[in-house]
Amino acid sequence: MWGVVQTIAGGVMAIVGGFFGSRLNVKATDHRWEASERARHNEETDRRLSRLYEPLVQSAATIQAVAHERGYVTSADGSVENRDARHIVTLKQAYKIVEEVGGALLIDRDARPLREMYNRFRMTFDQFLSASEMMPPSTERAEKIETLRQELGKLAIEIQEAAEVQLDELNTVATLTP
Repeated sequence: MWGVVQTIAGGVMAIVGGFFGSRLNVKATDHRWEASERARHNEETDRRLSRLYEPLVQSAATIQAVAHERGYVTSADGSVENRDARHIVTLKQAYKIVEEVGGALLIDRDARPLREMYNRFRMTFDQFLSASEMMPPSTERAEKIETLRQELGKLAIEIQEAAEVQLDELNTVATLTP
């Protein structure tokens, strides 16, 4: 009789062990699937945001170059006025690129970290153009333009750094996820 009880107990233990073992296997499979889905989502988000941020970063680099050139006049420019006119054209081209991605930036939930910077950049640039094109020549105008140009340069750096940080975080999560 004792042998029958041992056999039944052993069978029950095997069934219970098999059930829990298969349950653990299902949980592990679910975890791997969820992790791979998170990684896939992060990779898709990274690609989408890279396409969105790339023009912003390019424009930021252009704006930084203009801010750097502010300190000197090249022989091609010939005069401060010619340099400033060239800078305005260059900045308008850079801003046009920023405007083209602006709508997508404002509605993309994942682009939220750059949204406020984009809005500050757009408002500062509008003030810069107004001062450049509408204010009469004066010391006050020159000071305002220089202040706004410096602010645009700072915002350009902030946009670049914020884009890099967010994309790096997405890439880190995607590579760490099994």
